[in-house]
Amino acid sequence: MSIFELALTQLRAQRNELRRLTHNLHEAQWDYQPYKQLNSIRTTLIHLLIVDRSAIVKMEDPMNFQWDTLVTEEERQSSPAKLLDLLDVSLSNFESHYRQNYQSQSLDTPVELFGSERPLLSALFNMAAEYGYHNGQISFLRQASDTSWDFYTAE
Repeated sequence: MSIFELALTQLRAQRNELRRLTHNLHEAQWDYQPYKQLNSIRTTLIHLLIVDRSAIVKMEDPMNFQWDTLVTEEERQSSPAKLLDLLDVSLSNFESHYRQNYQSQSLDTPVELFGSERPLLSALFNMAAEYGYHNGQISFLRQASDTSWDFYTAE
């Protein structure tokens, strides 16, 4: 397996972890906020959808990037199941875009991501780290909203 494919595998692994963390959530847990400045699980999913989409838009047209327009109001109001489906599509689009444009490139190829240029491999691992960071937030929210939930045994 190439290093490029290994990085994409890590992205998928983080997204699979998101699915595990959100499996069997109670309705109230999707919007639970222990304090005002912390996103809920629902708003974290919306944020991740924007992250996936922005990674492509920023590369295609870095000068005309508008963060808030990357998710429609209808998508913001979607059910959690629909948001998870949208995230599957957005990750697939991200992977396809990177494969099409960068798979045959050097891992040092400059890539625009989140407002700065970085090497391709760094950009891929940065996306995996972004997912991991938000998975940690979701895990915290899950545990805070249901103290009987066990991170280690949950499927």
